[in-house]
Amino acid sequence: MDESLLVPLREARGSLGPIGRLIVLAPPHPAIGIGELRVLRVDPADAEGRPTVIVSYEGYERLA
Repeated sequence: MDESLLVPLREARGSLGPIGRLIVLAPPHPAIGIGELRVLRVDPADAEGRPTVIVSYEGYERLA
């Protein structure tokens, strides 16, 4: 799945197939995501053949 790394999630969905869990990494403070969600890591598939996909936005804007 290395070919999916840093690719926008919407583009990677076809090669990933069904996703078991989608985890969005975010800053530890209130923020809004800016840009597209990009694939950071794809973990091995679960018993049903669905991988865990970890994503993050291209940037974040801190909220007050």
